[in-house]
Amino acid sequence: MSKLSFGKLSVREISINDRDFFKRLGSISFCNFSNIFAWRHAMNYRIADVSGYPIIVGKYRNSLFSVIVPFYLESYPINEIYTEIKTKLGTEKIRVSPLVADQAEEIKAHYTDAEIILSRDLSDYFYNTSDLINLSGKKFHQKRNHVNSFTSKYSHTYIPVSTDDPDSLKLLKNACDTLYDPNSGEDFADEYIAINELIGNFEALGLSAGVIISDGIPVAYSIGEHMSQDTALIHIEKANKNFSGSFAAINKMFAAHEFSDTLFINREEDMGLEGLRKAKLSYHPVRIGEYYTAII
Repeated sequence: MSKLSFGKLSVREISINDRDFFKRLGSISFCNFSNIFAWRHAMNYRIADVSGYPIIVGKYRNSLFSVIVPFYLESYPINEIYTEIKTKLGTEKIRVSPLVADQAEEIKAHYTDAEIILSRDLSDYFYNTSDLINLSGKKFHQKRNHVNSFTSKYSHTYIPVSTDDPDSLKLLKNACDTLYDPNSGEDFADEYIAINELIGNFEALGLSAGVIISDGIPVAYSIGEHMSQDTALIHIEKANKNFSGSFAAINKMFAAHEFSDTLFINREEDMGLEGLRKAKLSYHPVRIGEYYTAII
């Protein structure tokens, strides 16, 4: 595979040391630094120096060059930044996302021929933390049944992951390997690499994780972090489908053990996958973030 060219754009690799700066990217999961860092290889993310501003750019496979909106800047010269990126990349079009409505309108004002798309596939799902922990009421009846099915059928232990307990980190790595199918395709191979980046930089990224084991075998795990004082973010949730109710169990236990101090949990986007969208909607989100993409 030939090395990706960024033309005349001055770029550098993303380092774990960039977290303190870029962690200010806000509450959108796509812009979360842990996600950017973990997926930097698959997405070809780099930090570009554009008009004196550090901007994250990348290119996923055969898609357009993409630019992650610099939410960390209170104000920035839209026309100057994006025009310089396009010129130095030597490309006619770039993809700018994720945008909130006001930003999409502002780009349209600067680039009248811009194509503005509502990116439903990138929409974040926000839940009340208390709903995910308690599963109270009629609307969560089925979820309670799934959890009860798991807890009644299988002997199990929830183990929190901590850098103070090296064995728990080894258990998380074991769970990652156990629940990964190497024949599942290129997308899952990219995800496997990203998960290992999270595990390998667990402490530096400020992550939390938990593993459910049954008879000594990991059957489910989840990785997330405190995104803000009142909101947690779930990066990864994996479970063995052969253990009925395992997904519902890790969802509830992880929220209860790691994020009971928050008001909301952001469970990220559904990537346009029908089954994943159905699953996320079944937990009754209190809000679905609406983001836009601009092709300019």
